[in-house]
Amino acid sequence: DDSRLTALYSLAVTERLLYLGTSQGVVAYDKKTSKASFVYRQSAQFSATTNDLLIDSKFRLWFAINNFPVSYSLETAELTYYTYNINHFQSESSVISNIFYEDKEGRIWLGTNGYGLLLLNERTKSFNYEENFLQLRDKSIMAIAETKQNNMLITTIQALYIFNPLEKSLSKQEYRNGFPLKAMVKRGLYVSQAGDIYVGGIPTMVVYQE
Repeated sequence: DDSRLTALYSLAVTERLLYLGTSQGVVAYDKKTSKASFVYRQSAQFSATTNDLLIDSKFRLWFAINNFPVSYSLETAELTYYTYNINHFQSESSVISNIFYEDKEGRIWLGTNGYGLLLLNERTKSFNYEENFLQLRDKSIMAIAETKQNNMLITTIQALYIFNPLEKSLSKQEYRNGFPLKAMVKRGLYVSQAGDIYVGGIPTMVVYQE
């Protein structure tokens, strides 16, 4: 049954449409008409880490197809394919794309599984390492957020990193050095309007301020 979706992994929403990352592909659900259609459908199953959805300020829906980043224009329905410049030593079936993030300056970041944090070059349509984050290039990126002081927060599986853009410094907090979480969860970062920073992980969630 084409209308029956066996698993849901991610959501993105506009005023009228709800985009769902499912086990069969990316589905657009019209909240007004209650009708659904595929934005992209693939034969192989999506995994929970592959199918992350993000709608950016240029009205592009980001996700991954066959392990490569893709944007779908919400205005023209055009798919654009991107590459990344990494040394891929794992098997071809290994999941690389993990999460997408748009920062306050409108730049698109790709958090990978085991290859660190990559920044989009719009001109070349490729994701590349950024010199301030080379320390993370063998890490799995779980979540990204920005604080009211414009610091960037990045979680890996076992640590929270804080990047100060003015000082160009990257500091690290982890369990063995007194941080209360042993492991972080995917998309487990949130900064409230009041500036409170929420970090989700194991065994609990912590809240703190800058």
